[in-house]
Amino acid sequence: MKKWVVVALAGLMSIGVALALLGQLSAVHLLLIPGLLLLAIVWERSTYRQSLRGDGLVKTDEVFEDPETGRRMRVMENPLTGDRYYEEEK
Repeated sequence: MKKWVVVALAGLMSIGVALALLGQLSAVHLLLIPGLLLLAIVWERSTYRQSLRGDGLVKTDEVFEDPETGRRMRVMENPLTGDRYYEEEK
């Protein structure tokens, strides 16, 4: 589903660029809003996929299937900070 959202936002940004090039400065919102949403999606995806293996990470009993990729993901947790990380189950 997120792929369609990204495609739609990219389409809106393309329309905004075209209108801005034609002198329609009122179309700036077609650049800013989709751009911010795209940044939020990219940030969410990169932090979700992040798998920081370091000292203090503990394997939990939580395993789930990623609905986008179908991969089984294991939840890792840092008990000192409560930070949670996800890595592909092997």
